[in-house]
Amino acid sequence: MSEDAEHLRLLRMAYDRFDADAAFVVRETLDARQYGVIEGEGGVYRVSGAVEKPEKPPTNLAITAIYSFDPVVFKALERTAPGKKGGYNLLTRFRNL
Repeated sequence: MSEDAEHLRLLRMAYDRFDADAAFVVRETLDARQYGVIEGEGGVYRVSGAVEKPEKPPTNLAITAIYSFDPVVFKALERTAPGKKGGYNLLTRFRNL
């Protein structure tokens, strides 16, 4: 696996190791207002909260668009209506798991 794909290997390892319903890559950013951000602990974070594009981000840990989902996530999406702009706000939908 190339160095560019190392984050994918680590994502999959964490997803499997913690038997997670959802796992995603985060990165530190200088201005987190344009991203969904998480609150959590550790190098592999146990997420305690997430918010989409906050005016005052609680952290600088931005969610990237790299996810790994258990089928339970897709079942939760089926039970929810699309967001205001027609798409799915995944952070809102995670609350339905």
